[in-house]
Amino acid sequence: AALVWLALIAVVSGDLVPTRLRTEYLPSPRALGLQPGGANGTALPRLSWEVAGDAPRGWLQAFYEIYLASHPSLLPRQVEATPAPSSSPYYQWTSGRVASNASTNIVPTGAALRDGMAYYWTVRVGASGGAATAWSAPASFSLAPARAGPSTWPGAAYIGMASADDTACPWFRRTWQLAAGTAAAIAAGNASAFAYIGSVGYHEVYVNGKPVSDAVLSPSTVDLAKRVRFRTYNISEFLTAGDNVIAVWLGPGWSLFEGVNPVMNYNLTKRPLFIGQVQVAPADVTGDGPIILVSTDTQWKAHLSTTTHYGKWMSGNFGGDILDARKNIPGWNALGLDDHTWEPATIYSLTPSRLLTPDVVEPTIKRSSVAAASVSHAGIDTWLIVMTELYAGWIEVDVSGAPDSTISFDISTNNGTRVEYNMHDEYVIDSSGSGTFCNRFSYHEVQYITISGLKTAPALSSVRGYRVGTDRPREGSFNCSVALLAQMYATTLYNYEGLTTGGMTVDCPHRERLGYGGDGHTSMEFAMRNYASDAFFTKWAQDWADIQEDGGYIAHTAPTIDGGGGPAWSGFIVTMPWQVYLTYGDTRILESAYPHMLRLLAFFESKRTPDGILVNWGDNWAFLGDWLTPHGSEESSSIEAVLFNNCYVLYCTQIAAKVAALLGDDAMAANLTESAVQQQAAVVKKFYNASAATFLDSLQTHLVLPLLSGAVPEVGVEAVEANLRNEILVVKDGHLDTGLHGTYFLTKYLLENAQNDLVLSYARQTTFPSYGHFYAMGYTTWPEDWAGAPSRMHGCYNGIGAWFQGGLLGIHVDTSSPGYQRFIIRPGAEAITADGPSWATGSMPTSYGEISVAWAVNSTAPGTTVRLSLNITVPWNTVATVFIPARTADDVTEGGQPAARAPGIALLRVEPWAAAGRTAVGPSAAVFSVGAGVFAFASLLQLPRGQ
Repeated sequence: AALVWLALIAVVSGDLVPTRLRTEYLPSPRALGLQPGGANGTALPRLSWEVAGDAPRGWLQAFYEIYLASHPSLLPRQVEATPAPSSSPYYQWTSGRVASNASTNIVPTGAALRDGMAYYWTVRVGASGGAATAWSAPASFSLAPARAGPSTWPGAAYIGMASADDTACPWFRRTWQLAAGTAAAIAAGNASAFAYIGSVGYHEVYVNGKPVSDAVLSPSTVDLAKRVRFRTYNISEFLTAGDNVIAVWLGPGWSLFEGVNPVMNYNLTKRPLFIGQVQVAPADVTGDGPIILVSTDTQWKAHLSTTTHYGKWMSGNFGGDILDARKNIPGWNALGLDDHTWEPATIYSLTPSRLLTPDVVEPTIKRSSVAAASVSHAGIDTWLIVMTELYAGWIEVDVSGAPDSTISFDISTNNGTRVEYNMHDEYVIDSSGSGTFCNRFSYHEVQYITISGLKTAPALSSVRGYRVGTDRPREGSFNCSVALLAQMYATTLYNYEGLTTGGMTVDCPHRERLGYGGDGHTSMEFAMRNYASDAFFTKWAQDWADIQEDGGYIAHTAPTIDGGGGPAWSGFIVTMPWQVYLTYGDTRILESAYPHMLRLLAFFESKRTPDGILVNWGDNWAFLGDWLTPHGSEESSSIEAVLFNNCYVLYCTQIAAKVAALLGDDAMAANLTESAVQQQAAVVKKFYNASAATFLDSLQTHLVLPLLSGAVPEVGVEAVEANLRNEILVVKDGHLDTGLHGTYFLTKYLLENAQNDLVLSYARQTTFPSYGHFYAMGYTTWPEDWAGAPSRMHGCYNGIGAWFQGGLLGIHVDTSSPGYQRFIIRPGAEAITADGPSWATGSMPTSYGEISVAWAVNSTAPGTTVRLSLNITVPWNTVATVFIPARTADDVTEGGQPAARAPGIALLRVEPWAAAGRTAVGPSAAVFSVGAGVFAFASLLQLPRGQ
């Protein structure tokens, strides 16, 4: 219906229309509940949109008008005038015409919204002096239900199955009657029915025998010591007048988690558990609000299901599923089942401090299928299945055999290893002699499946895999003329997707499955350039805040705590919210994270020596530096880790100072700025050799971290950069010598400082250590170590990912105007070399629409004059600063005419293309202000000799 509406709008208006409406970054979020200040003790939800269609170049929004109502029929459509709020029983609110170019995170100030209610909204916009567009297609959202305190809903309790052990995956069901009048209101669209389900462990929800969602492994992962997340399901279409049944299938999942560093668990007396409520929210706001139909209590019935969890749920042992088909009860989740023998549910108490909060992030889903490539005999009644690709997710296998016999599945990622990290599943055949096994409440990293108990070889078609991951739309793109670089981009996408399940990015899917801050660093810009990431990182930022200790310390993984690290893992609470702000212009995430940033930095300050140097305060896993470099890892006791961590904390302090100033905390901004000055002086005094232009030594990480953090005195930057260039090109013959952090920070610094030739030098390598060498060793994903490792899908080396769109395409945030309403395009002309790309093309999503860049040259021969074509798309309501390499500004055209005279373009200046000390391309940069629209630039530029 929305697509039809958009088509009608295009016909009626003939130009622009707001599109991609989002509330709190999501298309139709349910049960929003955020921060103090609004309904349900929350801030009002923020509204965003893009603008699509045809308009003159340079179109900028000058005003917007939002209309919001509790019933979609009241929204204005297409080109209708704004209706005046009427005496209707339905809620109506309009912003009126607001003079503003803002189109992201708009707070509907003045809207009086109620707990548990659904709302619909539309928007229209216009340029200065212009008419308004047509109204957009509608969007919707709902607010969280009223709570009885922070940890429960009125009349609802956490329930479980008393007789089940902690590894059981029990069924629950509850039958109730829906009044005919209520059912009619729902059917007519005058009310909505929502099921709110929060679980300690995973859950699936069914109404009248049908699943209400395609989500799996719900809700997202959380620190269960601090909060339980609930998901909201619109079940209106599943209900009928009279009898209805709601059913919930639980799995223990992360409630079983045990950490070893530190030793911890969630101190639960019972698992799995859930709390739930079914409410009907009428669109009519004259009454008392939502009606509670069902709550979790002892009227629910419980029964053991077909499934139990195998193994533990901890690093090195995440186990799998055991499915006993003999225990299946047809229609267990449907009407008509006689459940009088089922066990009454038992109420369990959780500490009131465990918050009950909405899971406002994209769910985990089955993303795609994976086929089996081969089957071979591996022993008596045993068969080895090789899947076509390594993936994170589920297996599904059709089996047959004698009733009561057990088929087992051992999972591994490495040829010759039968089972890794106790990844094991079982299927017990029922009296039919056949059936299908599929994972439900666990997942694996899969390449090889050893099936035992089958008399005959399974057909390839009977073995299927499913890639499981967070349902974030893929929105960015990249390609270029160098096949290796295009392959690296695609591999980083695939590798990253395998690491994002449950609203966090993990180190690996099978061994530890932890949300390491270090691995999060390596991929956060890449994620924001290629996926819808705003809601994802907002959720994960809350997880990092949750794990902070009273003394300010933050562990290395969130939301589940385990594993080693150091400041560059904990400091993710500083760097990630800042990057979200730069990318989306979101200050709310900074407001939430800011106090946690300050407490962590205060903790670090307490661990400094009298000479101002931060030192290790803990064990061998508390103060790691760069990890898994080609020459080894920087252990906590090493002087290398001291240099690394002091530079990193200086970097975080500078970011926190910017946050403080942005939020109006001027005194703290001054304190942090002064602290950064003192830290820089301490680092220089201890580590800097001015005559040699080195810090400790000339290793790549030991040069780039001081450069990135500002530890290098201004007079020494050029010399240290020259050393870094020599270290990469000469000492290491164009190779990296960096690890998890160093690769990310080196790539980040070089792409942000127009040194793409250096990134190209190590990106093009095919010998150790390099990405190309991974392919030579047979890897199709990024392993844990440059030399190769048993962990074949790991987050350590995703750091190259940001370079493709940020470096080669040259799409950069304008840090003076975060959020990409103003941005920079500076194509990576430094990489136009004899072995570099002759063309590159791609795009990046923003809150305003897609930025696209495509450039090509007719030659890459050194020392020649070449023709560059540069085609770009600047989204409506944005402005780009575009740097074009050229001999002179007169050599730049757009659409066949001098660029400076083309509509929507203004020449700002001409400057040298490259910084002093490096060979210049161009040799000049013609810098233009470019308005919204599609542009085709061309220029003549001189390639330097030897480049």
